[in-house]
Amino acid sequence: MPIPIGQPAPVIANPATARADAALPAAGAWDAAPLELACAGFGWVRFYFAYERGGADGAITFQYEISPYSSDQSEKTDWIAQTVYAPAPLSPCEDVCSEVQNETITYCATSDAVETFSSPPIHLAGCVERIRVACQESGNIGAPGDAQVIAVFYSEG
Repeated sequence: MPIPIGQPAPVIANPATARADAALPAAGAWDAAPLELACAGFGWVRFYFAYERGGADGAITFQYEISPYSSDQSEKTDWIAQTVYAPAPLSPCEDVCSEVQNETITYCATSDAVETFSSPPIHLAGCVERIRVACQESGNIGAPGDAQVIAVFYSEG
């Protein structure tokens, strides 16, 4: 049976490794080359994190980026950062200005043990071709922790 146009076949085997289990970069740097995951046809993804701080006050910060292209196109829109949207209050008969900004999310460790957490569900709307997640040590940058990220892609429901 042919696959309908607009519903490409998923190419991800769940769960998928979005960041291999390894130390975070030194001095608070971001991952230099986050793994790209092809995710065409999926509606949603959730990231699952394991983080072990390297020293007191350890914290991990992450940001995902999406691409509407199946491969790099050398366009300014190759990678679009995760954003947060805040609608403006609505007043009758007046235009309003809502706000959108790039967003990062930080998780602060509470122990020396490996801690796990998940991202909120991320809606891909069936129109994202690739996704990646970059991480950095944002707490104790002199003692980077260890992090692993797993992605689970799914459809509506």
